[in-house]
Amino acid sequence: MNHEHRRTLDLPPHVHDEMLGLLAAHFDSVSPAQFAADLAGKNWVVLVRDTSGVLVGFSTLSVRVMEMDGKPATVVYSGDTIVAPGA
Repeated sequence: MNHEHRRTLDLPPHVHDEMLGLLAAHFDSVSPAQFAADLAGKNWVVLVRDTSGVLVGFSTLSVRVMEMDGKPATVVYSGDTIVAPGA
């Protein structure tokens, strides 16, 4: 398997569609509008592909720098995450 991380703003439309298709294949009631809204709230995505290049998993991330006790702290929030069974 191979993985890569990308900024969500840099995702080509076909990758967005692959992600939506993977999620919809394994969960009921996946709405394209809700998926797009959730993705818009994240700034990174980790993509996992099998050796033939097929998307078999991903995780959307919101990475932010906040201040805690007067010091910068990186906060990571994971959104939609899936790895296809058998991947």
